[in-house]
Amino acid sequence: MHFIVLKINDFQHLPFIVGTNPHIEHVYKLYWKAFETFKNIPPVVTLEQNRDFCDILEDMLSAHLVAIPRLAMGIAESALHLDPREADRFMNEMLRSRIGRRVLAEQHITLSGVFDGKECQDESFIGIVNTRCRAREVVDKCTALVGKVFEEAFGIPPPEVHVDGHLDAEFTYIPDQIEYIIFELLKNSMWATVETHASDVFRAAMQGSGLDADGVPAAAATAATGPGERRGEAWDANAAMTRAASSTASAGLVNKVRTDSPSSSTQPNPYSSSHGPATPPPPPSLSTATTTPPRAPQQCSRNTKPILPPIRATIGTASSLLTFRISDQGGGIPSSTLPHLYSYSHPSKRKFLNFAHVPRLAGKVAEAAEEINHHHHHHPHHARHSVNCSSSRNTADTPTSAAAAASSSSSSSPCSLVTRKPPGLRLGLGLPMSKVYANYWGGDIEVISLDGYGVDAYVALRKSATALEGIATSALGPH
Repeated sequence: MHFIVLKINDFQHLPFIVGTNPHIEHVYKLYWKAFETFKNIPPVVTLEQNRDFCDILEDMLSAHLVAIPRLAMGIAESALHLDPREADRFMNEMLRSRIGRRVLAEQHITLSGVFDGKECQDESFIGIVNTRCRAREVVDKCTALVGKVFEEAFGIPPPEVHVDGHLDAEFTYIPDQIEYIIFELLKNSMWATVETHASDVFRAAMQGSGLDADGVPAAAATAATGPGERRGEAWDANAAMTRAASSTASAGLVNKVRTDSPSSSTQPNPYSSSHGPATPPPPPSLSTATTTPPRAPQQCSRNTKPILPPIRATIGTASSLLTFRISDQGGGIPSSTLPHLYSYSHPSKRKFLNFAHVPRLAGKVAEAAEEINHHHHHHPHHARHSVNCSSSRNTADTPTSAAAAASSSSSSSPCSLVTRKPPGLRLGLGLPMSKVYANYWGGDIEVISLDGYGVDAYVALRKSATALEGIATSALGPH
């Protein structure tokens, strides 16, 4: 409950106008409700009471899946009223605190389930902690999953990922967290690679997703909201984005661009005047690890596919430290952009408005797998790509289905449109959240860019994550 009290205090110290933002206000009320719930729980002294307590935790974990999207949209909409440094501090502390609460809750639920015989565990696991995490297996799993997401987004095979280094390295960690970090870094590298080396495919996919030049939804909708209904700018933008994207999948649009003519020399330009007003390609997201224009973009014809340079994942291990390095040839990041990579308030973070398409987020790679499987459920001819990332360790915090998400809101609410999320949609939170995950256990992420060529992203982790969590005590002082 200490975590919750600290965060309630942080909310109460926000500028008044920021606190009245509908997204910020919603999360504040969630925290207050959680505080009231825990305050009224009697001491747990029997197994039956513990089972009831676990049920409460599971319900709370599910209810709080909206916290990250709501906070991200609230910060984006409140940018004019919040100092950038304060916005970054607030978001970092909220995410760190969230990690601590969810780790405690999930560990308790999982250990209780194992004790009650409801869950089976591999001998290497203690609750949600894997004492024999294999670095090569983490990279291979994330590579396969990112590859499926890439194919859904662009309709072409992903770049190969070559793994080298200490391939037999093992360490103790929470798999969900390290998998999220590696997944995001590999995704950034793949997106940067296709943007640099197959720009026509990249632009067609972005156009098909209904995004403007800044990587955020098209002009906000002007549809009236119901009486007493409070929606933010992101909800309206989401409605506009849904109309722009319609039911056309971005991968299908890429295929159409490639197959409308027998050769690339006669391929219609989707940005020419014959297709409506010219639309320039969007600038790269900070989370895609590139802002360099393509040097020699390939044109894809009916019979050819772009040849993308490989990505290299290197694993290094020492006595107490494990390091991953993800290297790409995606164009690099200009030095002017590097200081803002982990910012939540930089103008590029208008991409946070895209969270209107992702109303619930746990921050786990299982969500990407579920999204792919959901897409293939509605497109049976893609079923061969389905991914199964279910886990017997903990099922309390898996992302909900679209039907479950819709049940908590009206049928007209943008929350019910989660299934229409374009595969290539950018959210802008992957790298900042990955850094928070790494920092929480005493690790770190560092990005080194060779502008015009590519990026090396380093993840340094303690093999036994025993560092004290870095959660500030805010205005309440030390306890």
